[in-house]
This record gives sequence, C-alpha cells and structure tokens, in this order.
Amino acid sequence: MGGFGIPPLTRGVKWLGIVTLAVTLLPFVLGKELGGELSQQVVFTPLETWRGKLWQPFTYTFLNNDPINLLFALLGLWMIGSALELRWGTRRFV
Repeated sequence: MGGFGIPPLTRGVKWLGIVTLAVTLLPFVLGKELGGELSQQVVFTPLETWRGKLWQPFTYTFLNNDPINLLFALLGLWMIGSALELRWGTRRFV
C-alpha cells in the first residue's frame, strides 16, 4: 500500500538534479558572452524549434534564471521524479 511521505533520493533524480544545477550555474561561470549563447541554445523558443533547434523543448527545464525557480525545480524533480523513477525504473525515467 502506498502512502504519503518523503520519497527517497533516487539515482536518476540525483543525476538530473546535478545536470540542472550545472546548466543553471554554467552561464554565470562562462561569463556574459558565452553564457548568453548557451542560454539562447538551451531556452525554449517556439520559432527557433521550427527552424531546426529540436532539442529546445527537452533542454529548457535544465536552465533556471532565478534561485527560487531552481529551488522549486529541484524540489519538484525530487518529489515527483522519485515516485516516477521507482515506478518506471531509472532507464525509462531518465
């Protein structure tokens, strides 16, 4: 029987959290010019997707411009992602 509680920090969630944190911090580390270019490549822009940047709908969740957004993204990943990973398995979840 399932219950409510704190989910475990699963392997896939841990790795996706690390990637999210790294991609969020990378524009600040790279500087204004390179960081801005990275942000333009990762952030979702519907018109750019039609022009061939098909990865953008999948990568935009890794970039968070605000620390509060980052906090809630990681919290949501942990709370929802752990349950899905336990149900689906790591390979299918990631």
